[in-house]
Amino acid sequence: KNKKDMDRMVFRIHVLSSDGDKVKVNLPLPLVRVALDMGVTPKVDGKDVLKDIDINKIMALVEQGVIGKIVEIETKDGDFVEIVVE
Repeated sequence: KNKKDMDRMVFRIHVLSSDGDKVKVNLPLPLVRVALDMGVTPKVDGKDVLKDIDINKIMALVEQGVIGKIVEIETKDGDFVEIVVE
């Protein structure tokens, strides 16, 4: 009943690579939705750390009202990925 307006939400991807690279991507949720509808899959860095994450499933969760930190991954190589929807 108290769902946030998805058109005003932000999809945040933070990547800290083992090489010391820091990537922070903040996208309006409507833009993410349009990109996915067009078949565009986000690629944050050359390592393609998001290749095993299904962004469509994350969007389905968000549409059901799930927000906050949705994904947190730390790889054995020392890469760190966090996906937050606010």
